Amino acid sequence: GYIETRIAMLRLNELLCRYFSDAGIPIVPIHPSCIMIASNGIPSAIFIKPINVALEAGYVPVLHGDVVLDISRSYSIISGDTLIDVLTDYIPTRLVIFGMDVDGIYDRDPSEVGAKLLTEISVSEIDNISGKVAYLDVTGGIITKLRVAKKLAAKGIEVVFLNIVKGGILTDFLSGKEVTATRVLINRKISP
Repeated sequence: GYIETRIAMLRLNELLCRYFSDAGIPIVPIHPSCIMIASNGIPSAIFIKPINVALEAGYVPVLHGDVVLDISRSYSIISGDTLIDVLTDYIPTRLVIFGMDVDGIYDRDPSEVGAKLLTEISVSEIDNISGKVAYLDVTGGIITKLRVAKKLAAKGIEVVFLNIVKGGILTDFLSGKEVTATRVLINRKISP
């Protein structure tokens, strides 16, 4: 039920916050259940000011998928993927990284023999890819990630899927090093 799911989300958030804090990152946890409500499972209102105040003060807001009150059906689970889609409507965003437990988007279930990592995909290819990659990642929704990625790229936001389980890959990517990942291209360049 509601409380069990909420407690699980809080525990995961606590682990992430401890990790970031131990690394010296000035974080502030902001729980979506405290700033958002939904209607029929879709975010319908968000109080964005706490996030903006945290950013202006030099903090890194840490948000997460959460259980939020829903005016139509008591409560709904809002995934981190859906959350980032909503937040980019309010906060100027250049880059969104989808952290996964695989190296990026594959042409089929990555556990299948012969599965190929797609290092680049265009916005126009996402619908075709979605039908072929119905495998689940650790959060259960690669299709949702692709749907959100398409919307973000259409807004001009750079989107990258990478394996954050691999030690150091996020740091490498953010410092400009080449990493194994999938990038969503707004306009695919055709090679000669």
